[in-house]
Amino acid sequence: MKTPLSIFNNFPFARLTIAFIAGIIIRNYFDNVAPVFLIPILILIFLTLLLSISRRDSLVKMRILSLFLFLSLVGSGFLYTHYYIQTLFDEIIPEKGTYSGVVLDKAPAKNDRFKYTIRLDCVKRNDSLKYVNEKILLYNSDSTTNAVIEPGKRVLFQSTLYEIKENKNPCEFDYHNYMKIKGIRYQTFVKSGIALTQSEHLNLKTSALNLRSRLMKMYRDEGIGGDEYSVLCALTLGDQNYISNEVKSSFSASGAMHVLSVSGLHVGIVFLIINFLLKPMDKKKGMKIPKIAMLLIFLWFYAFISGLSPSVLRSCSMFSFIVIGENLQRRTNTYNTLAVSAFSLMLINPLIIYDVGFQLSYMAVISIVFFQPRFSALIKTKNGITKYLWDLLTVSIAAQLGTTPVSIYYFHQFPTYFLISNFIVVPLAALILYAALPFFFLSFIPFLKHILAFALNYMTWFLNHSVQFIENFPGSVIPGIWITSFSMILLYGLIIFLTLFILRKRSVSLFATFSILLILLSSGILKEIRCSQQKMIIIYNNSEPLISYLDGKHHYYYSTAKEIKSYSMNELKSVSGYYRTSPPQKIEDADNKSFISGKGYVYLNGNLIKMEDKFSQKSYSEIDFDLIYDTGNSTIEIPLGKGTNRLDEKSATINQQLKTNQLVNLKTEGAFVLNLKTMGH
Repeated sequence: MKTPLSIFNNFPFARLTIAFIAGIIIRNYFDNVAPVFLIPILILIFLTLLLSISRRDSLVKMRILSLFLFLSLVGSGFLYTHYYIQTLFDEIIPEKGTYSGVVLDKAPAKNDRFKYTIRLDCVKRNDSLKYVNEKILLYNSDSTTNAVIEPGKRVLFQSTLYEIKENKNPCEFDYHNYMKIKGIRYQTFVKSGIALTQSEHLNLKTSALNLRSRLMKMYRDEGIGGDEYSVLCALTLGDQNYISNEVKSSFSASGAMHVLSVSGLHVGIVFLIINFLLKPMDKKKGMKIPKIAMLLIFLWFYAFISGLSPSVLRSCSMFSFIVIGENLQRRTNTYNTLAVSAFSLMLINPLIIYDVGFQLSYMAVISIVFFQPRFSALIKTKNGITKYLWDLLTVSIAAQLGTTPVSIYYFHQFPTYFLISNFIVVPLAALILYAALPFFFLSFIPFLKHILAFALNYMTWFLNHSVQFIENFPGSVIPGIWITSFSMILLYGLIIFLTLFILRKRSVSLFATFSILLILLSSGILKEIRCSQQKMIIIYNNSEPLISYLDGKHHYYYSTAKEIKSYSMNELKSVSGYYRTSPPQKIEDADNKSFISGKGYVYLNGNLIKMEDKFSQKSYSEIDFDLIYDTGNSTIEIPLGKGTNRLDEKSATINQQLKTNQLVNLKTEGAFVLNLKTMGH
């Protein structure tokens, strides 16, 4: 009898890939476990299985061997990830000195600065030379120097490196972990004094980035500027560095953010163009392999002019495996082909599974491959236009179905008009790509080049305004949806089991569907109860003094600054969303008379917080603050809450000091969360 999960029996390589992913994830949760202990465990499992096999029939033997192979892949994922991280940061480099390195990437940053990714090769300090091999971020505001620094150039500069640390503020994007995945742990700021050496180090990546810069300059030379230029560069060449936050917000709210990153949609459009141009080769004998070769060459050339970004590399890898698998094998399976491409990317960088783009890309493709043909078969039509519109609708629904749990988990919102926006955005994106490719390849014909530039400019203008128009619809986006990773997994389980029930009509699938719904509803009700009873003080690790006080469904904030920065306000709104409170309100405007605020002080229900100048420090520095706690009828637990700085053995001492009303000086490297358990008020 087949179980609902027996569907994976048809996809053997997919199962192995899932096992490898499981090993990578386990390594993330048990990073302090010595991997050498895995070897005797695997040997013991292997010997146990050998003894079991001798007493079993052939079917049982195969299942036992499959289990051993699965466990071996889990262990391999663990070991491979462990040693990959070891090679990323295998040594301690001097944090101050004169550095030499090669520019890998260049991007505009805030405040008229440029951000460079540099691979250091040596550092000189105290007349000693040390060879290193590590990537860092360098920020520079010298416009003269920025004009001549390009990828592939070798630079020399004197500076101090600062480790990229997490602020540990609740609900904050973990920039530290994001850069760790990219193999970067240090950053530096150099106002001037960057020298270019005579030597260059051009490789495939830097050559691709320089070519992309020249192609982007072609847009500028044709008078394309503003938001049209930034969106055109992102849509056709994969460079999102020039897009304003307002434009990103519009595309995100309308559900069209996916067109701003060169991904499966763009590579798929290019594939259709090339496949159409090479269609005459299908009629000739012996042209299958040459056609496959030409398809792959054109696909990877497009990846090259797009700067070989991770998203386009991922998409080209998927399409390459699909093209080869469907044309060279008699029997192929798309899910196995996708698994092979994902496994290949994980061998290059196992941490790629934590990349949001990686997760969204594969979930979208898997969902489209599975759901779109079934949705499309619901309505059959012979009219070409009707069929195109129906297929476009079903693709959008399938992609949204597969990416919604991940998207909500990371971005905490849901675009309600994604179907309307995709009806406009996807055809326009295709037309823009259709015009952009001949614009680049036929640029030697001035008249044609000007016509195509004119068309590209106004199509992109129409695209931007269409997205903004949809964004202004009432209720265009449902914001503030905060779910845990466990809830995200449950949502995928809900989609899987509900689909299995519709397809197979098995009672076990229906039972699983209702069970998951019950768990989701119960967890939501329990969190609502907890949030209605919460009482919490959050002292943020920001560049400006900032404190939140959460009292049930109310959220009050205090700062010594007259007006807090937009970054801090976004942080306050995120905390309100996560802890399910009302919008943040200034503590001075609170109706609750238990709040008393003065110059440099805030008194919260018996808690006096003293804010001094020393509290306002750079985000990567330690922060000091004084806390005087009047016990009254309250107790305090340290540490509690997400983002809490762990005090470990100091906790008991601090609690004792609090009970005796002594002045406590706490030193942390992140946000500090005080979870108050009230008794009697």
